[in-house]
Amino acid sequence: MRATLILLSFLTANLSISQSQQYHSKNFIAYHSNDIEHYWINKCISTLENIYESLGEIFNYFPKKPISVIIYSKTWQFTQATKLPYHIGAIFDGTLKIQHPKILHKKKILKSILTHEYTHIIINEITKRKIPLWFNEGLASYIANQNYFFKFQTKIKSFNELNQLLTNKKSKQQLQYAYSISLKIIKHLINKYSFSKILKLLHHVNTTNSFNKSFKIIYNFKLIDLENHFFHTKN
Repeated sequence: MRATLILLSFLTANLSISQSQQYHSKNFIAYHSNDIEHYWINKCISTLENIYESLGEIFNYFPKKPISVIIYSKTWQFTQATKLPYHIGAIFDGTLKIQHPKILHKKKILKSILTHEYTHIIINEITKRKIPLWFNEGLASYIANQNYFFKFQTKIKSFNELNQLLTNKKSKQQLQYAYSISLKIIKHLINKYSFSKILKLLHHVNTTNSFNKSFKIIYNFKLIDLENHFFHTKN
């Protein structure tokens, strides 16, 4: 009960626990205010259930515990609770937090955003969070079949610099650019070496406790070689 109260306190300062509702499905528990129509709660969770099954087949992995989801009725509630700008539609930070599904649906990004964030859940559980941010975001973008449009560009010299761009979520243009570079690298690895190697790498990380070591074993070249290919040579 105490854990449930702590979780529900995340909703917002203006939303009391007594006003909170729960929606249980097979693999998800949704917490939401009572001013969100049942249709949108159901649409959100049914979409997640479909993603759970389809990505489970792709990664051969199904989370064993129900996943907690907080659905916000107002964009300002989401930004206040997550400390993220409005252009971020959802985030997984141990709990899957989502803007109102109706808003994401109108932008035609509901399924892609939920797929992206759920991919993070799978990646983090398989690897125990032992992979770099650029790889995590690039693979989530690939699985969600996302494309990015931006005017911002800058010279990136390393994976560390790419990670720094990914952590700065205030600039939508900068973030989209960083996502696009991460996606480009993942597409290169998949197109040249196959998706199966991506899966092998994810599972192998736990045997070495090192992404760099596992990368070298799976791909037979060092991560620094990949970094040089993308940031220090024309490609």
